[in-house]
Amino acid sequence: MNPLKTDTLLLTLGLIMLSQNQAANAQAARSGSGQYAHSEQINQVMRFEHPSDNNHITVFNVYGSIDVEGHSGTEVLVTATKQVFADSQKLVDAGRQEIGLKFEQHGEAIYVYLDSPYTYFDREAGLIWHSDTCWRHDDCSRKHVKRKAYQYHMDITVKIPENTNLKVSTINEGDIKITGIAAKTLTVNNINGAIDM
Repeated sequence: MNPLKTDTLLLTLGLIMLSQNQAANAQAARSGSGQYAHSEQINQVMRFEHPSDNNHITVFNVYGSIDVEGHSGTEVLVTATKQVFADSQKLVDAGRQEIGLKFEQHGEAIYVYLDSPYTYFDREAGLIWHSDTCWRHDDCSRKHVKRKAYQYHMDITVKIPENTNLKVSTINEGDIKITGIAAKTLTVNNINGAIDM
């Protein structure tokens, strides 16, 4: 066999095995760790005060997926599944209290974002930021004293009017999928997952 073909075949097999291992690790992370777990569904319906092609929605997540689908209606329909995992029921209960989803509306903008002790929303600038370690988005010289002792995962599905401008981001353990949107602006960020538009 040609040495170049052999090297190419080995490289291809190596990449396939690496991809399968990454998929397995991601699945293990999504299923959470710890003996105790809690899962719940969050539902919210919102409407823009003045529907127009200037309306904007921001969806911010950290651990989990975001699925956005455009529709011909006027409502913003949010469904999310929250999961908390820990080594004791007490820690799961702490996670249930601390982790959630927030909904805010400011004029033509709607914000759907992770609610946690480590997530910050600057309403004036419309900036949402998260860190498990740094105290503020502009100051990493101070660290959080208290670290969370549980894991969580949030999968968010949003149905929005199809001409709504969109800003979507997640960081870990989830993909972003966007369908049926005909907006003027679309900003999508995913650090450790796929983007399908």
